[in-house]
Amino acid sequence: MNAGSVPSADSLQTSAPRLAGLAIGEAGAAGCREYLSLPGASPFHVPDTAVDGVSSVGIELRAAATRGISHRAHREPRQDAYGFDLGEDWAAFAVADGLGSQVDSQLSSHLAVQLAVTAASAALLGGHDPDWASIFGEVSAAIETSLPRAAKGTTLTIAALRRESVNWLVSIGSLGDSRAAILRDGTWCGVADPPKDHNELASSVTEALPVRDLDRVRAGNGLLVPGQVLALFSDGIGAAFGKGSGVVGAHLAQWWQTAPPLLDFAAQVSFQRRGFHDDRSAVVVWNTGPDAVAGRPKSTDSQEGESEALNSADPSPGSEWRP
Repeated sequence: MNAGSVPSADSLQTSAPRLAGLAIGEAGAAGCREYLSLPGASPFHVPDTAVDGVSSVGIELRAAATRGISHRAHREPRQDAYGFDLGEDWAAFAVADGLGSQVDSQLSSHLAVQLAVTAASAALLGGHDPDWASIFGEVSAAIETSLPRAAKGTTLTIAALRRESVNWLVSIGSLGDSRAAILRDGTWCGVADPPKDHNELASSVTEALPVRDLDRVRAGNGLLVPGQVLALFSDGIGAAFGKGSGVVGAHLAQWWQTAPPLLDFAAQVSFQRRGFHDDRSAVVVWNTGPDAVAGRPKSTDSQEGESEALNSADPSPGSEWRP
C-alpha cells in the first residue's frame, strides 16, 4: 500500500468510545488518540482481535492476537496469528508474524501455525519430540507452492510440551524474530533465542518462511515446573520486551503470575507503549502444579471480535486456528 495515499496513524481519531488501554511507561500516540478500527481493505480478511483460553490437566493456556494501531490506521489487516492443540499429557502451540513488506502475509502466518501445530501434535501423539527441521521444511514448502507472491513471508515459533509427572518437558522450534521465554521466580529466561552474534538490527531483512536453508531454524529445550510460565510472542511484544529484564518484562511477569481472565489477557497483550505500534500475538501456558494432575474437566472458552469490542463469533476463514 502507498503510505502517501492514506492518513498517518496520528491523524486518525474519532469520538467513539473505546476500551481503556494498559500503558507501560508513556503510552505515546496510542494513549492520546482515538483510533478508527475499520476492517482491513484486503479481501483476505481476518478479525481485528482474537482471544482463547483452555484449562486442562496440569496446564492453563491463554492466547491472543491483536491488530496494531499502525495497521488499524491504514486499514491493513492483522498479520499475526496463533494456533494450539492439546491433550491429557501434551500440548502444541505456535505464534507467527507475517512480514509487513508482503501485503497479504496474514495468509502465510495463519497457514504456518495450522500446519506446524498439526505436525507437532502428530509427533507428540506418536510418543516422540517433533523434528523441527522437517516440520519447518513442510511449512516452508506449503507456503511456497500454495500462496501467491504477495502472501509469502512469515516468522514462526512453536512449542511442543510433554507432561512428565508434575513437570512439562519443553521443545521449541523458531525462525525469525518471534520469541519464547520461561518465567522462573520472576525472571524471564529465553529459549531458542538468536545467537549472541546475530544482529538483525544491522539488516532490514527478517528471517522468514519460506526458507531454503533449514539450518537457520533454531531449536531449544527447557523444563516447566509447577508455578512456572512459558510464553511465545511475536515481535510486536518482543521488540518492547527485549531480554525481559526491563519495564515491559516486569509488567508481563506481574500480570502473568497466574492465568488472567480472557479479556484481561487480550488487554495485556495490547499494552500501550510509545513507539510500538505493531500487531501483537502471544500464547502463554502456566504449569498449574500437582493439585491439577489428579484431573479435572477440561473447559475451553473462546471469544473473537471485530475492532476493539470482543464479541463472541464463529471463526471465519482466516481466523485463529485450532482443531
